[in-house]
Amino acid sequence: MPHRVPTSTGPHSTVHERGVIPREPTRALAALRVRDLQQLALPRLEHIWSTSPCAPLPGGTWQGTYLCELPMSAPKRFLARAMFKWRAFGLDLDANKWWFREPRRHVAAFEPVPGPSRWRDADVVQLHYEHTGPHLLKHQLYDELKPLNDHCILAIGGSNHDALRGTWFFFALSPFVVS
Repeated sequence: MPHRVPTSTGPHSTVHERGVIPREPTRALAALRVRDLQQLALPRLEHIWSTSPCAPLPGGTWQGTYLCELPMSAPKRFLARAMFKWRAFGLDLDANKWWFREPRRHVAAFEPVPGPSRWRDADVVQLHYEHTGPHLLKHQLYDELKPLNDHCILAIGGSNHDALRGTWFFFALSPFVVS
């Protein structure tokens, strides 16, 4: 059974190791932007992930921002930083593909599936990579998105394993703006 945190107690609160914490107010979620998430520590990102409703997944092209690492091995940390912290990346949610360096350079196809998080007690959009090649790669990839509003998506990047081995880092997505 995967490790999942925390447990919901109803529409307005959640049980956390430090007691009951109120859910994020809807107005506050509507105003969140990636720059706001960049200022938050891991416990606050976990709180937003676990207590915020999953908004509908928007379309369009989205730019990624590496937010915060989760516990992982040194080789996974280096790989995550090399692929996501030190280079431009994002998602094309119309084509259902990842991109690196620039939006027209698609590298991996995914199928977005609304459902429960396999890593946390939350509703999310799961990204499944069964239609991506090569064979070895498609069975290793798995990510989750939590759309918060029309301008901000919180996400966990990782691999196709349980929460202790699969979660690598939090990242956020904002609409891609051509400069």
